Parts: sequence; structure tokens; C-alpha cells
Amino acid sequence: RPWRQPEVVRGRSTDFGTLLQQTREKMTHQGATFGDYIANRYGSNARLPQFVRGEHVPTLALINPHSGARAGRDILEIARVTPYYQDRFFNIVDVVRDMYRGG
Repeated sequence: RPWRQPEVVRGRSTDFGTLLQQTREKMTHQGATFGDYIANRYGSNARLPQFVRGEHVPTLALINPHSGARAGRDILEIARVTPYYQDRFFNIVDVVRDMYRGG
């Protein structure tokens, strides 16, 4: 069972970590590519509240940008410019489309 040898496990773990990092960067830096720019219904300076560990519940969001009269797009745009939420709010359409190892 060569896949259980420590050096093989370490190599696969490193490879998987690299794939995860690439996916994380792609999802974080994807930018607002939702077509023509439309004003955000929450305003151009809207931000989500600052996350305080121990006070707030950790959040992970898979949001459809086309749902709720396209309010999902506005929420994703706000999350992309708010530090804590950048790595935790994702476009579910992109997540499902990119189903591969490390994705």
C-alpha cells in the first residue's frame, strides 16, 4: 500500500494544499464580473460588520448572485471588500461550476 507511506502522504497533502490555495485565490480575487455595472442597492460605501471572535458566530455563505431580485450580487460585492468575509462568501454558481480536486 504505497499510498500510506509517510512521504507519499506528505506529498499528496502538499499538492492538495497548493490546489486549495489556488482555488481560494481564484474565488477571492475573482472580482465583480456580473455583467454591466449596476449601482449596489446598499450603497457604494456599504460594509458588513467587523467580525469579533468570541462574540460573533463564524459565517460561511454560498450565495446565488441572481437570486432575490439580484440582491445576491450586491451582497457578494460588499463581502469582497470586507476583510473577514472575503474568504467566506462565495458565488454558488462558480463553486458548482468548478468542481474538481482542490476546488
